[in-house]
Amino acid sequence: MKPLSLYIDTSVIGGYFDPEFTIATRELWRQMEKGQYRFYVSSVSVGEVVRAPDEVRTLMANTFADPGSILPLTAEAASLAAHYHGGQGGAGSVCRGRRPRRGGRRP
Repeated sequence: MKPLSLYIDTSVIGGYFDPEFTIATRELWRQMEKGQYRFYVSSVSVGEVVRAPDEVRTLMANTFADPGSILPLTAEAASLAAHYHGGQGGAGSVCRGRRPRRGGRRP
């Protein structure tokens, strides 16, 4: 069976090491390693992880070693980000690693 494609946000990558989210996040990685999912990440998230702790940068590098799994920032995505923020902020603002609230909703 073909794996499902799954976009992974910066906050999910950080959740791998966060005690509050580690169990669920590591289960998601196990499922990816078993071939159930193919992970994708944005080039914005790759840039954000540069400032992250070593363990997060290593996880990012290992998980997204295939350049095809890193999605480029397109003009359409940048325009959507600007619209989302009412013209303030940019694409990085939309993709910035925000910690989800309980129940999976973002602030």
